[in-house]
Amino acid sequence: MEFHILDLKAVDLKKKIIFFGDNNSHISTELFKIFFENINDQFELIAIVNTAPNNKSNKLKTYLIYLIKKLFNPFDKNIILNNSATFLKLIPENILLLQTENINNLEFIDKIKILNPDYAFLMGCPKIFKKNIINCFDKIVNYHNSYLPTYRGLEATSWAMTYYEKYTGYTFHYINEKIDAGKIIFQEKIDINYSKSSFENELLKAKKASENISKVLTLVLNKFEGTEQIGKQSYYGAKQKRKLLSFIKLDNIKKIQRLIEIWGVVQLLSKNEIIFITKVANDGKIKRIKWLPPKVYFILKIAKFLYCKKYR
Repeated sequence: MEFHILDLKAVDLKKKIIFFGDNNSHISTELFKIFFENINDQFELIAIVNTAPNNKSNKLKTYLIYLIKKLFNPFDKNIILNNSATFLKLIPENILLLQTENINNLEFIDKIKILNPDYAFLMGCPKIFKKNIINCFDKIVNYHNSYLPTYRGLEATSWAMTYYEKYTGYTFHYINEKIDAGKIIFQEKIDINYSKSSFENELLKAKKASENISKVLTLVLNKFEGTEQIGKQSYYGAKQKRKLLSFIKLDNIKKIQRLIEIWGVVQLLSKNEIIFITKVANDGKIKRIKWLPPKVYFILKIAKFLYCKKYR
């Protein structure tokens, strides 16, 4: 009888990895396709974690809202169809799928510990990993959509475009307990194309990043410790975004139009409510509220009020 000792050793040496993604993210889908293709025989993908479980009951509503928005705004590049379930369709049947909206939940962490993984790869996963989940892995690798250390935090592409940056970029880095502050594994600068929307620039970055996933896997496997982030640091979060996009009156029309072009919406703060404006004419007249003509918006608002009053 012949024993394949070398084969057994090879299996033992395989590094067990878990992929974290978001089934509503086009970026997760784009990167996962190439990530899965580049996993070699030195890695074993033991599980995939979806950090934004898909709610099937809302699928019809999602398509309906998208169609209504496009009906009134056919050329608005900020209106995109939710990527619902596309990421999930790429998962092989033999791979364990875990779903959670709270990756720091202790019950979820216990499930991860049982799997005894070596590495985690986060791609399009906008979650903050805290100490307990970090300690489940030897290393956690994150894809971030900026050339770190600039524009840490969410929506880095939109922030870079807001501040007229010449280039943006992407970074694969190790996770630590600070937001987007870990050592860099691989990064690349990319010129911003201002004729394209923030989302289109985002996809271009993801495609560029996917071309170097094999390099990242090789560096991680070879225990590359990464390099410290050097240069001017910047971070933008929810507070900064709210301040940027909130207005008491519409007095700087060009600025507001530009912000809408990048972010899709600004909010007008009135006494009674926050009005989400998605289109403004050159003379300052509001053309769209939540992507609807103002008259349509207010008719639907009144109808909703009467409906709620009747069935309350």
